Amino acid sequence: MINGSSDPVLILEHFLDKLVEKEGSGLFVKSGAVVTARIEGDLTPLTAETLSDSKVEAIARHILGVQYETFERQFEYDTMYVLNAESRFRVNLFWHLDGIAMVFRLIPPEIKTIEALNLPKQLHRLTKLERGLVLVTGTTGSGKPTTLASLIEEINRERRKHIITIEDPVEFVHVDKKSVIEQRNVGLHTKGFNQALRAAMRENPDIIMVGEMLFRSPMAAHLIRTKRDFELNDVMENEHSHLGSTTFNQALFELCLNDVITEEVAYSQSGSPTDLQLMFAQSSAYQKKIGNTLENIKEEVGLKQPPPLVEPE
Repeated sequence: MINGSSDPVLILEHFLDKLVEKEGSGLFVKSGAVVTARIEGDLTPLTAETLSDSKVEAIARHILGVQYETFERQFEYDTMYVLNAESRFRVNLFWHLDGIAMVFRLIPPEIKTIEALNLPKQLHRLTKLERGLVLVTGTTGSGKPTTLASLIEEINRERRKHIITIEDPVEFVHVDKKSVIEQRNVGLHTKGFNQALRAAMRENPDIIMVGEMLFRSPMAAHLIRTKRDFELNDVMENEHSHLGSTTFNQALFELCLNDVITEEVAYSQSGSPTDLQLMFAQSSAYQKKIGNTLENIKEEVGLKQPPPLVEPE
């Protein structure tokens, strides 16, 4: 018995309560081991008693319900566990040498602003973009979901957009403010990233947030790599979408103009480089941009106009 109870569910919730009470960030549960918490960065045992294989399995079955059979087939599983209205956890379950293990990561109840997270103020610009691809990358534990949630919530507060998120699992929950947001949990609301992303193209979105590595979805990889006009129109079906009403060369041109990609990249992706070159040549805005860039380079390296030649007498 642990904490006077032999009920696996009560045991789990006891330790999750202790984690929240001690303001920890993670809980580690595994067969034949003591329950350990990460508190202020350090691992701290919460009990001297170990959990038996049967108790850990019972905890896993309680968390997963009908998905336990999927866990047995796949050997690992991501999900959520809701302790109460204030305490939600991201859970990863996996098999190891001695049986089942699981890691609970506490999700902060409040979605913090960019300022509260001490993120660069330049991130505000990302929430104003009308189109484009934004990648949020980093090492494990660096705060990728927290950053994404902060960006989405700022858009929610300030802009009238239709936002669809595809997550595994859903971590931060957004409540509609100015925006309309649907959050889809892979495994619960859709069978996979690929299917959800394909369906999203038909759901009139302004913003799609994919909360997982894009390479997992062949559909996402295809959309990023494609360079054919009809594919863009297929993706941007909304008749009010800017990119949906332009050619791919025009889209490449605008990406260059906004410093998203280089001119070399644009030419390499264009199906008609000659037409694209004509766009660059005829655009006064682009020529002005190039001119300003050259002047800045000259100033940085100290280049000046050469002095006039003086004929020897």
